[in-house]
Amino acid sequence: MFTLIYVSSAFKKLNHNELLEMLDISVKNNLERAVTGFLIYSGGNFIQALEGNESDVEFIFSKILNDKRHHDIFVLDRSAIEHRNFEDWSMNFKILNDDETRRLNGYAPISKLNTLTGNGVALKLLLGFDENNRA
Repeated sequence: MFTLIYVSSAFKKLNHNELLEMLDISVKNNLERAVTGFLIYSGGNFIQALEGNESDVEFIFSKILNDKRHHDIFVLDRSAIEHRNFEDWSMNFKILNDDETRRLNGYAPISKLNTLTGNGVALKLLLGFDENNRA
């Protein structure tokens, strides 16, 4: 099993319908490749975890790299894992408003990527929201 976590910035802020359209495409593509994951969108920025067989995750990520809706794609983690963290979701999704983002423990603007790269912080952030959505 393999995981890839990245952040990126949208070229323009996406509205709710644009985000749902993107999510529908992601779910379809992920189901075809047995990839699971979680995507958070906040203030024009994305953080996403993908997990599955390495070749399938890399195939999906290659599609993401060619998606013209975003830029400045920065990989935070690309590694082998023992089990899926988001096995129930072909793509779980959360939109954070600015107030929710500022209340996060350890909040830092997305431009300070070094805050997300160490000690599994990015995965902990995603898992925290995943647990909230399961309740």
